[in-house]
Amino acid sequence: MTEGPFEAAAGAEAEALELAAEREAAERPDRLRSVAAVAIAVVSILGAVVAFRGSQAGIDADKLDTTAIQEQSTSEEIISGLQAEVDHDLTNLASFEEHTLAAKLLSNQSAAQRSANPALADRLGAEATSEQELARVVGGYFEAAFPTTGADGTVSYDADQALATAEQENTKLQRLQPDATVASAEAAHTRADRLLGLVTLFIAGLVFLTLSQFARRVTRPWFAGAGGLCALVGTALWIVVERTG
Repeated sequence: MTEGPFEAAAGAEAEALELAAEREAAERPDRLRSVAAVAIAVVSILGAVVAFRGSQAGIDADKLDTTAIQEQSTSEEIISGLQAEVDHDLTNLASFEEHTLAAKLLSNQSAAQRSANPALADRLGAEATSEQELARVVGGYFEAAFPTTGADGTVSYDADQALATAEQENTKLQRLQPDATVASAEAAHTRADRLLGLVTLFIAGLVFLTLSQFARRVTRPWFAGAGGLCALVGTALWIVVERTG
């Protein structure tokens, strides 16, 4: 039986639609490959940048480690010097107190003899003045702090307070912050480790995207999607690490 004009036209239209569908199905993998190729280039650049940032963070951490060691060594040297000054003060303390007590005793004796024996009082007063001068000379040798003299001539010297005050007043020591530098170094090491760890995500993304170029048509989108997901997660975590340190 001969087909009519309407049946022939419908058959031609159906054949054209089938050919178009086949052509679109054939072009889709090619488009996916093109997108995957661009993604490979982008992910490669991102991975290289993250690796560079991680390497720089590691270098900064190593520099901070060196600085912390130097600051700690300098701090200990300064504190050792200040402790030596305090120890030197303690060696002069007994002599200083001896002259101070003698001056106070002679001064009291001079005052007691002033009305009864003025000549003796003058002599005792001169000796008291001499002891005061000797105490003043010995006092000049104190380095970290000057002792406190009581009303009865006794002397007190707080070694711990003297050392603490000397440390607070030492401007060079106050500029050194080894503990803070150590904390900064640890933070830099953590940041470097995290950045270098993120590189594995970008590498995984590259592996999946590369496999999508050679995989079968059915599995190709799955590999491409996995590669894109790895790159997306790696980029998001990179931003978080950069902002939070």
